[in-house]
Amino acid sequence: MTILDLHVTLVDCEPAVWREVRVPSDVLLTDLHQVLQVAMGWEDKHPHGFGRGESYWTASARWLLEPASEEAEERGVTLEDALGEGTVLTYLYDMGDDWEHRVAVAGTAEGTTAHAELLCGQGACPPEDSGGIFGFAELVAALRRVQAGEEPDGWDADRLHHLVGDGDAHELATKLLDFDDVAVSTELESAPITELGSLRGQDEDPHFP
Repeated sequence: MTILDLHVTLVDCEPAVWREVRVPSDVLLTDLHQVLQVAMGWEDKHPHGFGRGESYWTASARWLLEPASEEAEERGVTLEDALGEGTVLTYLYDMGDDWEHRVAVAGTAEGTTAHAELLCGQGACPPEDSGGIFGFAELVAALRRVQAGEEPDGWDADRLHHLVGDGDAHELATKLLDFDDVAVSTELESAPITELGSLRGQDEDPHFP
């Protein structure tokens, strides 16, 4: 079996958010989805899709979760099949905020593994429903002001409350800007790839009827 090291980048995000994860080449896209959710820090609240190539929007082949779509369903498709002759996929999460991820093969090796492994990473995941790349940039600017000693008020205070609830503003800023690699590694190693969804309480994908 081939083991793939994947470099996963949240496209156009500033500050940069990226991860490197190790998975088997025959991992199903349905299971890779769970790996990416854990590795990035998403909560799997929205639909997603995979596309072949550098851009999801111009992909010549797509795999979507929704069976009503005219595009190919991802169930039964492996990462190796999806890559085809190439080395890059795109992964789109939340068709409203449009979080696009570039998933590129960074290395290969022979071996076997039942678990995904976090190799390294940078940047905390944006909060769910934070408004896409531009909304996240505005949130980061507000959090930087908090870290600089300003107390949030008005729009900043309302946004923080909406996205993360009540609490000490400085603690929230640290939590939202720092990547907790230990927590991610622990979650990935706590169950085989095929069981990550069940571990997160998702025995059946919520987006399938």
